[in-house]
This record gives sequence, C-alpha cells and structure tokens, in this order.
Amino acid sequence: MANHRLSMRKITEVLRLYFEHSRSKREIARIIGVSPTTVTDYLSRAKLAGLSYPLPSDMDELALERRLFPPNEPSAVQRPAPDWAQVHANLRRNGVTLDLLWQEYKADQPDGFQYSAFCEHYRRWRWHLSLSMRQTHTPGERLFIDYAGPTVEITDMHSGEVRQAHIFVAVLGASNYTYIGAYTETLVERLLHQRCHPQQAFRSCLGVLQLGRQFGIVRLEAACARALKHNVLSWKSLQSILKHGLDQQVPEDHQPALNLPEHENVRGAAYYQSNLNVH
Repeated sequence: MANHRLSMRKITEVLRLYFEHSRSKREIARIIGVSPTTVTDYLSRAKLAGLSYPLPSDMDELALERRLFPPNEPSAVQRPAPDWAQVHANLRRNGVTLDLLWQEYKADQPDGFQYSAFCEHYRRWRWHLSLSMRQTHTPGERLFIDYAGPTVEITDMHSGEVRQAHIFVAVLGASNYTYIGAYTETLVERLLHQRCHPQQAFRSCLGVLQLGRQFGIVRLEAACARALKHNVLSWKSLQSILKHGLDQQVPEDHQPALNLPEHENVRGAAYYQSNLNVH
C-alpha cells in the first residue's frame, strides 16, 4: 500500500477506470500516478466492501472511506503499559534507545507490548506534550554549541593514526546554519581555552562557522586538522590555509620520496652511511 493514502476522489477514479472502462491495473497506476500494488490494494478493499462503480448515489466520501478503511477492532487483551514519562526521561541519557528500554520493559513484563506497539504507544503519548518554544535571534548574536553522544574513532587518512574525538555540533541561532565536525571541535575548544573568559572567543568561533559556509564543511575540517598539527590556532591562520588551498595539499611527511636516476657521480644515502660506520 502507498505510504500516504490517496484522497477519496482519486480512489473513486480508480474504481471508475477499472469497472467502467476496463483499464488494466498498470494503466490505472500510470494515470493516477501510483504503483500497481497500490491500485491492487484499493481494488481488493472495494471487493471486500462489496463496492464497484458507479457507487451508490447516497454514498459520500466519508461513507466511502468508512467502507474501504474500517477502524480496527480494539484488542481484547489488556497489556501492561510502562511509565511513559520515565521512558521519555530515560531517552535523554547518552546511549539510551527505545530498543534498550523495550528490552528492559519486556524483561519485567513478558506479556507486554511488542517492539512496534511499544514505539507506537510512546509516540502517541509524546504527541500530547507541549514542546513548542519560539525564540527570536539577531543574526550573528548567538551560537549554540554541543557535543553529540560518546566519542568516535577518527583515522588520519595520511598517517593512519587513530584517535578518539567528540563530534562537535554548532548552530547559528538566526539562520539555523549547522556545522558538524571532529577536528573543528578540537580547534574551537582550544580557541575557548586560550582566553581567560571563553566569551571572548565567541566571535572567532562564529568566524570559523562562516568559513565553513564559504569554503565548505569538508575543506574546513581538513583546514582545522592542518592548523592543529602546526599549532596555529587563530581564525586568521585558518582563513589563510583555506584561501591558499593548503588544506588540499598532502603533508610533507607523507609525500612520496623522489626517485632520482642513478648516476656514477651521484652519491646516495648508502655511501654516507658506510662512511659513518667506518668512523
């Protein structure tokens, strides 16, 4: 069946094309703009409801919907429900998912909801919460910073070095411009710690995000990695790296060695090594 139910007008058109004009299901699907499976589902529902075309004159769209999509009968089995407020609170903890909470719930209540029903009931409960809060921000005035979950392993593409890094997330309040990165997280943290008062580095942090908008997130992340390696921790240094394309260069210690042609007048490393061993 389609992800979104068609309007009753279109479903009526499906019935008309099938019963009155004897069109095939594929033809109807192409005309309506849905899949043949969806057409088959609506025709099966019409058959179960004893409907064809033309429809009874006294049947409006609401009556047609009730015939084609009758409400499910409530289950006679009463299953114990968890404390949804506690479930909602536990989801705020790092690493906690609905699947983990459902497993704990099933361990205590073997006759409780299955996972799909557990999730559906939680979503219905959550819909009743009042979560709307409107905030107005002046452009460039506020930057919201947070770290997403536990650390992850970051592998240097040149050296193969593996380190643990926090995933840094920053959002500009007015534009909702979002940046996510690992090396940028370390750079921003260093910028904040360089000042006696972290608030003094907010303008530099805003400038870093603006560089991401100008040059792209991938280049900004590479530029932050280079800046950290050479310990040049300032917005101007980061801008210079991006402006001159240094973030796209292979580091010198990872560039392939030059293959010089052999010549009798050219002394290689082995010659000098042998002299060192003699002395």
